[in-house]
Order: sequence, then structure tokens, then C-alpha cells
Amino acid sequence: MRKGKIIIVRGDALEMGITQGKFLRQEIQKGWEIVYNYPPINKIKPTYLPTGLFLFGAGIWANSFLSPTFQVFPTFYERFEGICQGAEISHWKLALIHFIEVAGSDSPRQLMGCSSVAVVPPRSDEPILVKNFDFVDDFIEFNIIRQSFTRWGYSSAEFTMAPISGSHTGINEAGLAITYNYGYSKEKPQKAPLLTARVQEILNTCETVRDTVNILRRKPNPGHGIITVVDSNGDAVAIELSPLGTGIVEAEDGIIANANLYHNPQMQKRLIPLDAVYGENAPEYMRGVKIQETNVIRTERLNKLLSKNKKIDMDILKTILSDHGENNHPDENTICRHHENFSTHLSAIMLPRSRKMYYIWGQPCKTDKWQEMRM
Repeated sequence: MRKGKIIIVRGDALEMGITQGKFLRQEIQKGWEIVYNYPPINKIKPTYLPTGLFLFGAGIWANSFLSPTFQVFPTFYERFEGICQGAEISHWKLALIHFIEVAGSDSPRQLMGCSSVAVVPPRSDEPILVKNFDFVDDFIEFNIIRQSFTRWGYSSAEFTMAPISGSHTGINEAGLAITYNYGYSKEKPQKAPLLTARVQEILNTCETVRDTVNILRRKPNPGHGIITVVDSNGDAVAIELSPLGTGIVEAEDGIIANANLYHNPQMQKRLIPLDAVYGENAPEYMRGVKIQETNVIRTERLNKLLSKNKKIDMDILKTILSDHGENNHPDENTICRHHENFSTHLSAIMLPRSRKMYYIWGQPCKTDKWQEMRM
């Protein structure tokens, strides 16, 4: 099992970015090498252009794409700038790395989608938010936990990747937990603030679910996502986002379960149709497979497992995060995901009332030794 790193950053956003960049310089530089040599790049690059020149142009374009993020969230930009300085990596290279977030939310990449569950009283003794983070294995060694002790807002513990300024999952000292899953609509990406930047802003500034909604309702959105938030009061909500749409989903019988499908009726109209399949432009092994197949299977499995228990506790959730389906056969469609190209990189259980987080690096089926972190 490959373990991620834990880093501690303090001060203002620029200082935190510099610390992250310096401490993770080797990983960040290696991350750029992977992007430079990534096979999908060659499939979209014009044959007459050298890879370096193509990526330079793409990086300049990505930097422009990030401009709304930098304008709306100045602390995100300052941390981004600090990472550049500390890791000695150019602005355009780091911008292109950040754009992978948006590129990953299109339908050809939907196989990477994560699973999450929010449980609130009386269905549980205290509010809980859990997450299996699934992604391409080429980037598995770049997962980190970042503890941010800020000078301007709430301190937090965040799951992110070595080069990234924002985060996809975390819990703050005010007792708010949040996670970001991909969603998949028919709409094209828009030039708008990154969702990982919004997640980070929420962790730094918000105390309750109500506080988060205004930040997440801003449109347009850069891509497609489902952001679930739970606070210490026991409130929980999922905000479903597409480039041009926003929908709210409240807890039903104390549960919100997500495996990359929209549940809000208005957002469901934006979904890639459930019977749509991958065509000739997709990798050969994906052609003819239903685009939403894995999302439907994992959503149904989550709901089935959760319905078996009137009361949900951490042990039940650990079992669910490790689940390999009805036949106990691990594959790309199980909650604990196994595939030759992607897998579950980490699992997290967050308790906002207790200000605690438990986590495992790698697939949760391979160990029962959960680590604890307190805020």
C-alpha cells in the first residue's frame, strides 16, 4: 500500500504555498514529468507540434482559464504563487496541472468517480461524512493530507495532491466537513472558479452548511461536481453542480449517498443519459460500455447497504467503504474500486462534532488500521 504524505503549513496563504512547494518539490517536479509524458496528451496533440511547444501553449491557455479563480479567491492565488516559488515550477506548468481537475470531469474520464456518504442524527449518534477517493493510478503517489493553520480564517485538515492549491475533501476547526465528487452532465466546461478552490474557501471561512451554500451557488461552474457538506449541528446537504446548473439535495432519512449521479430532479435533466455508451473515440476497452454504468451500480449498492441498518456507525461505514459487491468480487464497479488504470486512493471518515478525522491510504479492503487526526 502506497502511503501519502502529511504536511503542515502555517501563516498567510503565500507562506503556506511556499512551504508546500519546498517540502514537496520533488513530487511536484515529478508530477510535471508525468503530465509531459502522459499518453492521452499525444492523442490530442497535433502531430506536427513538439510536445513541449504544445504543452506551453496549453499551459498559457490554462492560466487564462484559471483567471476567474484567482480573481474570486485571492488566497487561492497566493497559495498557488507560493507553490510555484517553493517548488521552482513555472506558473503555466502549475496552471496546466490544476486544469486536470476540469478535464477529469468530462465523460471519457467518468470511470474515476468517487463515492461518499453523509449520515446525520437520529440515523447516527453524531454527524458523519465519509469518502472513497478514486482516481487514475498514475497520480496515486501525489496524494497528501495538508494541515493548514491560517492567519485569516479557520484552520483545517485537507486531502489534496502535492501540486494543488485547493482541496477535494476536508474538515475544519469550526466543525464543518466537506467532500467533492465528480458529476457528469451534457454541458461543456465553462471559464469559472475551480471547485477545489471553493472547497478550500469553505474550509477556511465557513462554520455551517448554511454558510456554504452561497459560495457553491455561484454560476457558471468550470465543470461537473457534487459537493457534500456536513456540520456539527447535524445539518447536511449535497450541492449538485454542472457548468450552467445548480441543485440542492437534502438528507433523506438522515442519509445522502453519492456515486457521481445527480439526484435533484432539475439536475437529472442535465445528466448524460443512462443508456449512452462510449463511442469510437474512447479507449478500446471502454467502447460500447454505458457511460453511467459504474455510477448506477455503485449508487444502488450504497443505498442497499445503508438500508440494512436503522442505525449507522463508523464500523458499518468502514465495511461499506471496503465493499466489493454482492459477489465479493473487487472490480471497477465496486465501492472499493479495483482496476488496472484507476483505483481507490484513500478513504476518510470525518466527525465534525468531535472534530476528528480517520483515514486510510490506499484501498480500505487491504487494511483495518485507520489513522486518527484531531482538529
